[in-house]
Amino acid sequence: TAKVGQQIIFAKPEKSVTEFNRMFRFSIWTGDEGHDYDKVYSPGQQGMTFPGLELPYTYTKAGTYKIVYIISYYNINDEELERQSVTKTITITQ
Repeated sequence: TAKVGQQIIFAKPEKSVTEFNRMFRFSIWTGDEGHDYDKVYSPGQQGMTFPGLELPYTYTKAGTYKIVYIISYYNINDEELERQSVTKTITITQ
């Protein structure tokens, strides 16, 4: 649980740091407007990438959001081999 306007720090899961560290892409979908994985194929929706091991983020509206972490593994030809996801829920209050 966090409050509207409170900065949250999302961290990359351990797996993404230790496995296939040269051939993966990692993103997070925070579940709020513009970042809703349930609407992944809708215009204006996109995941965010991590600039490092952490991503600071601030929600602007109260609600319960589904956070989706996506890790995709690629081969040397940039072909996706496997995609895994982890889903969590966060409640944002006023």
